[in-house]
Formats: sequence, structure tokens, C-alpha cells
Amino acid sequence: MKELFENNPIFLLFIVAALGYLVGSIKIKGNSLGVAAVLFVGLAIGAINPNYNVPQIIFDLGLVLFVYSIGLKSGPAFFMSFRKNGVKNVGFVLFMLTISAGLAVAIYYILGLDKATVTGIYAGSTTNTPALASVIDLVNKGTGYADKSTLQEHLVIGYTYSYPMGVLGVMVAIKIMEKLMKVDYNQEKINLKNTYPVYDDIITSSALITKEQ
Repeated sequence: MKELFENNPIFLLFIVAALGYLVGSIKIKGNSLGVAAVLFVGLAIGAINPNYNVPQIIFDLGLVLFVYSIGLKSGPAFFMSFRKNGVKNVGFVLFMLTISAGLAVAIYYILGLDKATVTGIYAGSTTNTPALASVIDLVNKGTGYADKSTLQEHLVIGYTYSYPMGVLGVMVAIKIMEKLMKVDYNQEKINLKNTYPVYDDIITSSALITKEQ
């Protein structure tokens, strides 16, 4: 089995994705990890054997599909939200990113970690996979880096350490805010149906034309 996974990285990729999907579907008190469970399964299998890997093209293709899918899914709601509360939302995001960056800099000076690891921690703590990919691409194309493979390893290590905490931390924070603010999602859905496309229950629609123009 070990040699099978080493010699067939694409097969290993599908095994990790399938197991991650199954783990992510497990609910504990109504909560589940969802697709984030794929990362946890990948970490577990990768820890078994450091030779398990996938081609670089898979990494790039996965990132492209991820960004593409998010754009298609969030596009309509994004622009509606941006027109109404664009300045407020962008300001809040910049504020949170600044706090995260400040904490990353503090970790760098307090713990004495190398810059690549701290950069990976910053990307992982914000669950920002495109940011990690951008930094790795910068390292690959850069000319002033002596050991690119080591830098990439440190980036990925920092990312994989902090990403699970970023996922679990957000889940815990959301649950706490739900309790404190007594959020009623069904009522919120009704209140926002005229502002955002969140109340469209139509799955299919048919039209019969009986008069020619």
C-alpha cells in the first residue's frame, strides 16, 4: 500500500479527498468540519510518510478551481453587499487583517520563528489558501532566495499548523456569538430576502408560450 501511494499520487489525492469528505460529513451536536476535514485527513496521511506528494499542477489547478468556484457562488451577493455596505465591510476586513498581521509580527519576535514559517502561520490563521499560493509562487519566481525548497517547506509547515486552529477557532467564535446575540437564522433569512439572494426556493421553472410574437 505504501508503494502504491508513492507511485500513484493522483490515486492518493482521491483517497484523501474521499476520506476527508466522509470525515467532514460527521456531525457532533449539529456541527461538522465540512470540506476543511480534507486538510486534516491530508495532514494525518502526510505524517505517515513524508514521501507522499502530488504534482505541482494539481496544486495550481486546485487553487484555480477554488477561486473560480468561490467567485461564481458569491458573486451576486458580493456586489449587492458591496453597493450597500462596501466601505464598512472593506474597513472591517482591513482592520481584522491588520490585527492578524500584528499578531504574526509579535509571534516572530517573541518566539523567534523564521520569517517563512510566520508567513505561513499568517496565511493559515486567516484560512487564506490563495495567499499561501501567492507567496509560494513569489518564492519560485524570485531570484534572491538561496534555498527555495526549504522556504516552501517552512511556509507550508506554518500554514498547516495554523489552518486547523483558524477553522476551529472561527467555528467556536461563531457558536459563542450565536449564543450571545441569540441569532435566529430563519428570521434573518426572511428579513434579508429583499436585500440579498438568500430566499430563492425555486429549483426549476417551466414556461409555456401559447402566442407567437
